[in-house]
Amino acid sequence: MIFCSFISQAQDEDNPCLQTPNYHIVILGSSTAAGTGPSASDSAWVNRYRKFIQSINPSNQVTNLAVGGTTTYHIMPDWFVPPAARPSPTSNNVSQAIALGADAIIVNMPSNDASNNFGLNEQMTNFTTIAAVADSSNIPVWVCTTQPKNYGNMAQIQIQLDVRDSILNYFGNKAIDFWTSIANTSNTIDTLYDSGDGTHLNDAAHKLLFERVKSENLLSHLYDTLSYKDYSIRKIFAEDNSVCGDSINQVKAIITNLGVSTMDTLFLELAVVEQQSGAAWSVFDTLMAGGSCIADTACFTLPTHLGGTWQAQAFISVSKDTIPTNDSSAVLSLSSIAQPSLWISGADSVCFGDTISFLAQTVATDTVLWYKKDSLIGGGNSFEYGPWLASDSLTAKAIRGPLVFKEKLTTTETSQINWNGTMFNLVAKDSIVIDSLALKVFSSGDQGVIGYYRLGSYRTAASNSSAWTYWGLDSLFGVNTGEFHSVSFGSLILNPGDTLGVYLHMENSASNLSYQNNGNATVVSTSELDFVSGSGISHTFGTEYYPRFWSGSIFYHFGFNPDGDCATTLEVPVIVNKPTLNLGPDITLFNSDSTLLQAPSNFSSYTWNWVESGVLRQLNTPSITINSTFFWQAGTYKLWLDVTDSMGCMASDTLMVSFFFFDLPENLQNDLKLYPNPAQGYFEIETQLPWELKLYDNKGQLLLEQTISSGKTRFSDSLKAGLYTLVFRSDEGLRVRKLLIL
Repeated sequence: MIFCSFISQAQDEDNPCLQTPNYHIVILGSSTAAGTGPSASDSAWVNRYRKFIQSINPSNQVTNLAVGGTTTYHIMPDWFVPPAARPSPTSNNVSQAIALGADAIIVNMPSNDASNNFGLNEQMTNFTTIAAVADSSNIPVWVCTTQPKNYGNMAQIQIQLDVRDSILNYFGNKAIDFWTSIANTSNTIDTLYDSGDGTHLNDAAHKLLFERVKSENLLSHLYDTLSYKDYSIRKIFAEDNSVCGDSINQVKAIITNLGVSTMDTLFLELAVVEQQSGAAWSVFDTLMAGGSCIADTACFTLPTHLGGTWQAQAFISVSKDTIPTNDSSAVLSLSSIAQPSLWISGADSVCFGDTISFLAQTVATDTVLWYKKDSLIGGGNSFEYGPWLASDSLTAKAIRGPLVFKEKLTTTETSQINWNGTMFNLVAKDSIVIDSLALKVFSSGDQGVIGYYRLGSYRTAASNSSAWTYWGLDSLFGVNTGEFHSVSFGSLILNPGDTLGVYLHMENSASNLSYQNNGNATVVSTSELDFVSGSGISHTFGTEYYPRFWSGSIFYHFGFNPDGDCATTLEVPVIVNKPTLNLGPDITLFNSDSTLLQAPSNFSSYTWNWVESGVLRQLNTPSITINSTFFWQAGTYKLWLDVTDSMGCMASDTLMVSFFFFDLPENLQNDLKLYPNPAQGYFEIETQLPWELKLYDNKGQLLLEQTISSGKTRFSDSLKAGLYTLVFRSDEGLRVRKLLIL
């Protein structure tokens, strides 16, 4: 168990004590608070703040009583009687805020008083009166400073500056600075924040105002610490939970102190059950409690990479906890389809120039891709690669899930209008496939949703049913009002630049979808897709209500995602074996010369090769003796050796053998006589030894081959006139004679 973070109470969004109580904030003000200036109402600071505090607790409320043109006199209490020539209070005043049950009031009066030349003293009198009236009802008031305006009158700018300083000085930590950085050195609106009229502020400025209101942490100021002890488990959740799981999947439980500060010891249990096997286990630890409204996060790891379904629940135990019912968390369900497993069979070594066939073993539904140096070179469980010219490696990757990027575009989760029907456009900026939709339904029970589409904008065919293609019907069951639900009518392919018009309506005319009415067409974008808000076309191509901003999401996929939902990689190293052979330099032999050729001993097979009289000769020994008996004629001959090593890898080398001969003097050659020479009609050979004889013409063509015995051998002369060569070979060596036929 590891306590992996500490959350302080300094910020509203992190204060665990603010999860349960609900607060009502009332805004008094003029056009800035009313939302004038930003391009869309969502960007106004009040609406941003409402969304923020409702993210802490959906039951929190912000009531906006601001009206354009309002001055401090307009928001004075009902009983207030203004001086002569000053406006009277309206119904959107501090009395109304009190009547609404405000827990806090924010006053935002930017410049209307100065525009009416209401000076410092009367403005501050009004501000202090409003705060005092609210305080009498135990309602704190935060007062925003004045805001810059592009006055041409320096006297009015000075009023603004004086009131700004007085608000900051008088209200102290309940004053909110709406001046700094929005004003330039001339004390008018900086062009970065001007909406264009010199009076109202743009989106960027309203975002800045919201951040300053947020930083006041109003809700934390409003919260009254409990007078008793109360520990709770705020929630249990899995962080970065992959669809394929993780060997160190983190599950976290947030333990909060909602009551008084103590020094108690908290006993924590995290219980886990694996649903398929029924295996159960718990992890225990202790935590020293701390101050009020703080939270600790306890972490533990759950190995989900093997796949399965788990349920986890956190429990705390502490002495004399006042409210034990919140000492256990909800049950957290986790599931994963497991990380891909991968085994590779195939040679890990290869002969130079050969190929290898690999076989990847994984789950049948997984995809296998093959890479070399991060470059995709193929796919499939069976893969052949070569030729291998050097030692290297391949990488096999097993991918689970589709090989595409999955994305969604969400329009808005908030809505103000509910009506049965909507049309909008989708504009593709990339090649994408629309998979499904999610929509907000403002009716309960079982119901159906019908979809239509057309290629092209819906605006040209909003009421022409024949211009639309029926997309499909999807049924929803057990629907609760205001929930989002997924629907699928089948996939649609969009190419870059395509516009797809979409029409959705509930099957039952009494059922409703949810929208916003923004006053203008709204575009929501991702990198691949634009959503262009459209109309609320009522049930079955009925009345058009323009513009309507549909609350929903579009799910789509695109491109090539080499990792799918998750992937496992395995490197496959391969060693290339390239044996070498060197027989040395070429050789030259004379007459009865001899040389021994010895191959290296580290090979497993040897084959010597040469050609003799047009016939391939071979000898399978590590060594060979070369002498004149190999060759019948003088010349240069090729001798080569093929070898294989223990892996079956081959090498080869070639020698060129040059053979020269010369005759011995006659007195040294009495072992062989040829006569008559020149011959006519016949010739004889007289020898003391047996010889192998070959007779060649002057073109080197073999005419006769035979063995002759010792003694005399007579040959009848059937040869044409010319010069012939007789080659004699025996154990004594080689003899060559020239014969002239007349």
